[in-house]
Amino acid sequence: MCYRVRRSPRRSKRRVVFFLSPLSHHLWFACEMKKTPQILSPGGLFHFVETGSEIFVSYDSKNLGHLREGDRISIMAKIFLRYAAMNSGKSTNLIQVAYNYEERGQHVLVIKPAIDTKGEGIVSRLGAARDIDLAVTPEMNLEERLLDEITKREQGIDCILVDEAQFLKREQVNALFKMAVVHNVPVIAYGLRTDFQGNAFEGSARLLEIAHSIEELKTICRCGRKAIFNGRKINGVFISQGSQVAIDGEGVEYESLCGSCYLEKVGDI
Repeated sequence: MCYRVRRSPRRSKRRVVFFLSPLSHHLWFACEMKKTPQILSPGGLFHFVETGSEIFVSYDSKNLGHLREGDRISIMAKIFLRYAAMNSGKSTNLIQVAYNYEERGQHVLVIKPAIDTKGEGIVSRLGAARDIDLAVTPEMNLEERLLDEITKREQGIDCILVDEAQFLKREQVNALFKMAVVHNVPVIAYGLRTDFQGNAFEGSARLLEIAHSIEELKTICRCGRKAIFNGRKINGVFISQGSQVAIDGEGVEYESLCGSCYLEKVGDI
């Protein structure tokens, strides 16, 4: 992944700092930073500082004075996990991110596990929808298939977006990691952390272990507190037993609950 440098009109004597937009894939000057917490320094030449969704890139202008506007910097891609309880806007966020990429002339590959049969593509509660490029079956060699999909596209792929990532197999999550680290394609995965019994899904557990960046998308319980659990209901009644996977709308429904309401409505964890 390469990013184009734009020099600042204001330059410190020792350090010039740029802002990296993860959506536009371009470096822009942001500010002159005095402190650099959480420094990531590949090769020791550049310093990468993450603050939320922003990445600051700085270099010592005394030692790297040869860097000019229009030069390109290679940065290793990452895998991002954005997790939340049910009905938190994960699919809406994915659709928005895809739109932002494409609005800037970038190209995305949108995938989701085939086990999620809710809608033909990605459908948000707000009514927004988007087709997917690949339905991932449990036995699929995901790295091989993604590389094949990218090869077919002359323009390449700037980002892989994954919906319902909790349903992926462990090895498929490993494949996403390789797509970022080995093949330099950023991956943004959206999914649940736990099932209706409070147990981690296979895909989510692996993502929590190896993702470079983990972000919680927050939603609220019926009582107004932050929801972290997913309660399953049949005929309007909360249940605590059953198979791990039961797609919303196929005879069951889900409600996001805080810890207190989960224990009250569902039972002991």
